Amino acid sequence: MTSVLDRPAPAPDLTVPYGRRPEQVIDLRLPPARRQAAKVPLIVLVHGGFWRPAYDRRHLGPMADALAAAGYVVAVPEYRRAGMAEEGWTGPFNDIATALDRIGEIAAPHGADTSRITWAGHSAGGHLVLWPPPGRDCRPDRRGEGAPSPPRMSYRWRGAVHCACARNGIWAPERCFS
Repeated sequence: MTSVLDRPAPAPDLTVPYGRRPEQVIDLRLPPARRQAAKVPLIVLVHGGFWRPAYDRRHLGPMADALAAAGYVVAVPEYRRAGMAEEGWTGPFNDIATALDRIGEIAAPHGADTSRITWAGHSAGGHLVLWPPPGRDCRPDRRGEGAPSPPRMSYRWRGAVHCACARNGIWAPERCFS
């Protein structure tokens, strides 16, 4: 048996920057039927990794690839982990907030229906996806924390809250990916 960190996956279809730092990129995986005109749901997967730099977006590659093969556009953002950000512990939060703000505009031209987004995270990524309350921008680097978000961001967190992929500890993907 191999670890999730050792499983290979094909390279993403695209890697798009959402910021100026090398870690501020989003991997996009597109479904095989993307050549059609119909828009498909977007799944955003935020990786975990104990907040350590050694663990990055690559360990979600197999899952992202499987979801793309099932017909979804999948976005996997990278972010700086503990010790990587010059602003300290707020760096990962700032990166993910920026990535999630931009994911819609990045994924839409590639066939993503941004009105149907599922937000999911593994380990620390789950914390990052669910961190702000609905319709609020709680980035640690902003004055007036908790100020209302611009309208384009308000849907972002509601999608995460409605995604409960496990029921009584049993994997229930139909609750997330439908």
